[in-house]
Amino acid sequence: MRAFVGRRDELARIISDLEKVDEESGSHVVINTIEGMAGVGKTALAVHLAHRLAHRFPDGQLYVNLRGFDVSGPCVTAAEALRSFLTALGVSARHLPASVDSQVALYRSILADRRVLVVLDNARDAQHVRPLLPGSSTCLVVITSRAQLRGLVATHGAAPLILGPLSEAESREVLARHLGQDRTTAEPEAVDAIVEFCHRLPLALAIIAARAATLPGFPLASIAAELRANHCSLDAFADEDPYTDLRTVFSWSLDGLGREEARLLRLLSLHPGPEMSATAAASLAALPVRRTMTLLAKLADVHLMIRPVPNRFAFHDMVKIYASEQIQDHEDADTRGSAVRRLLDHYVHGAHAAATALTPHRIDAAPDAPMEPGVELDPLTDPDSAATWLERELPVLMSAVGQAKSMGHPARAWLLAQTLELYLDRRGRWQDQIDIQSIAVESSLLLQDRLREAQARRSLGFAYGRLAQYDRAHTELHEAMALFTALDNPNGRARVHRSLAFLANCRDEHDAALRHYAQALDLYRSADDLTGQALALNETGWTYILHGAYPQAVAECTRAVALHQKIGDTNGEAAAWDSLGYARHHMGHHEEALRCYESALKLYQRMNDHYLEADTLLHIGDTHEARGDRAASLSLWREAARILDELGHPEAEQARARLRGEPTDG
Repeated sequence: MRAFVGRRDELARIISDLEKVDEESGSHVVINTIEGMAGVGKTALAVHLAHRLAHRFPDGQLYVNLRGFDVSGPCVTAAEALRSFLTALGVSARHLPASVDSQVALYRSILADRRVLVVLDNARDAQHVRPLLPGSSTCLVVITSRAQLRGLVATHGAAPLILGPLSEAESREVLARHLGQDRTTAEPEAVDAIVEFCHRLPLALAIIAARAATLPGFPLASIAAELRANHCSLDAFADEDPYTDLRTVFSWSLDGLGREEARLLRLLSLHPGPEMSATAAASLAALPVRRTMTLLAKLADVHLMIRPVPNRFAFHDMVKIYASEQIQDHEDADTRGSAVRRLLDHYVHGAHAAATALTPHRIDAAPDAPMEPGVELDPLTDPDSAATWLERELPVLMSAVGQAKSMGHPARAWLLAQTLELYLDRRGRWQDQIDIQSIAVESSLLLQDRLREAQARRSLGFAYGRLAQYDRAHTELHEAMALFTALDNPNGRARVHRSLAFLANCRDEHDAALRHYAQALDLYRSADDLTGQALALNETGWTYILHGAYPQAVAECTRAVALHQKIGDTNGEAAAWDSLGYARHHMGHHEEALRCYESALKLYQRMNDHYLEADTLLHIGDTHEARGDRAASLSLWREAARILDELGHPEAEQARARLRGEPTDG
C-alpha cells in the first residue's frame, strides 16, 4: 500500500459511520458501498480501508474480485464467490451444501458470532452481491462498483460513497510517491501539467507515473509535453496490459449496456460543456426527451456520466476524450454533422425564445431558417422560465458560439452572439460580450454579409465602451456606421448614434451625446420605429440628468414613459420610470421620485429583470437617505447588494460602498 495517498475525508467518513454503528449496537450487517467511474481508485480505497480496519476484525477478512466490469475474463458469480468464502472459512468441499440457498444459510450462520470484514470488489449490481452479505452486525461489508447500488441502500441501509477525482494536492502526492519527492520537487511546473492532463484521475496518474519511473533519465517536462501533444486522445494512456489501458478500462463500463446507450455516449461528446440538460442531449441524439432521460440515467448509473445537480449531466474529462474517440470510429461525418446542427439549433432557438420572453421589444435578430428535424426545446414562454433557463445555460451558450464558428456554422454563431447581447450587458459580462461579438464579426466576414458585420461591430464597439476601451470602441462603431450608411439602414445608424452617445456621456461630453441622440431620434422617426424613438427619448432624458438639466430630463422621460406604454414595451417603460424618478430625486421631489421608482420596480420584478431591479432598489435607497430615513435606505441597499452578488455583477461593489457610507456615482 506504499502508493496509496489522499482520500482522508472519505476514510474519515467511513470510519466515523462505523463507530456510530458500534455505539448503536445495531442488529443488521454494516454495508459501505464505494461507487464511481472507472479508474477513480475504488479498489485502492477499499483495500487500504481493509488494512486500516484489520484490528477491528480479529476473525479475518474475506476478499473477492467479482469482475463485474471486466471483459478480460468471465464475471465471478455470487455462487462461485460463496463457495470460495466457505472454503476460506474452513468448510471442506465434501461438506458444502448442494444448493446455493443452503450455502448462503451456512455462510451466515458461520459469521453470526464472528467479527469479519468482507470486501466485495467490482460488483455488477446489487443483485450480484446480495447472497454474499452476512446477516450479523458484527461484520462489515465494503462493496466497490461502477454502478450505483441503490437497491442495497433501500433494502439493507447501505451507506454509499461516490468517489470523485483526487484533489490537485493529492494528485501531486501520487506522483511524488511513485517518482520520489526530489524528482517532482525539481520540476513543479511539469508536475502541475501532468496533473492537469491526467484530470486528477488516479489510474491516469498511476499510468504516467509508471512510465516516468521506467525512464529515470527523462525530464518530467518531456512527459508533460507528450501529454500536451496528445491532449485530445488517450494515446498517452495506452498499455498492453488491459488493466492499465484507459480505453479498455472505460470500454468495460459500456459492456452490458445497450447500443442506444453507447450511441448516446458517443454523441454527447459533441456537446461543448460544461454540463447539459436532457433536452439538449435529446436534440443531439434526435430522440424523445423521455427516452433520453432513461438512457442518461443508465449511463449515470455506471458513472460514465455525472449528475452535478438534478436534471443536469456532465462528463469527466477523460471519459469525454474516450467518447470523442469513439464517435470518430463509429459515426460517419454526416451523422456527426447532423447532431451538431441539432445541438446548435437547440441553443440558438432556445436562447432566442428566452431572450424574447424577457425583453420582447429588444431582440432584433431572429432565426431565418427552420430547426433541424429532431430538435427538442424547453418551453420558455414566461419571464420566470426564460430567466432560469438563460442563467443555467449561459456557460454552454458562450461555448456554443465558438463551437458554431469553428465547426462551420457561422450564421448560427452570429445569431447566438447577437441574441445574448442584451442579457450579457445586463449581467455585467462585458469581457464575455467582447469575446462572443468578436466571433460574431468573424462569422459575418465568413458569410460575406455586410449587414451582419455592421450589427456585430456595433455590438462589439458598445462592449468595448463598457470597459472604457474608448479607442477600440470608436473604431468598431465608426466601421459599423460606415456599413449601415452604405446599406442605407436608418435603424442601424440610429443604434450606432446611441452607442456613440453612451461613449460621450462616459467622458462627460454631454452636449455631444445630445447631438447623437437627436440624430438617432430623427432616424428612428424616418423609419417609423416607435420602440427606437422611445428608447432614444429616455436616453436623452438621462443625458439631461447627467447635464444637470432636470426639467428637460423630466419632459423627455415623461414622453418616453407614454410612448413605451403605447407600444406595450414593459421593460422600456420601467427604464423610463426609473429615469424619471432619478430626475425627480435630483430636483428634491422625493415623494414623486419614490412613486416613479415603485412603478419601475414592479415592472422589473414582473419581467424578472434582477439587475435592473437591484439598480432601482439602489435609487430608492438613495431617495430614502435624502429624506433622512437611513434605516430604510440601508435595508434597500442590502437587498440590492445581495441581488448583484448573486448575479456576480461588478456593480455589487457600488452597493456595498453605500452601506459603508462611501460616496458613489449613483
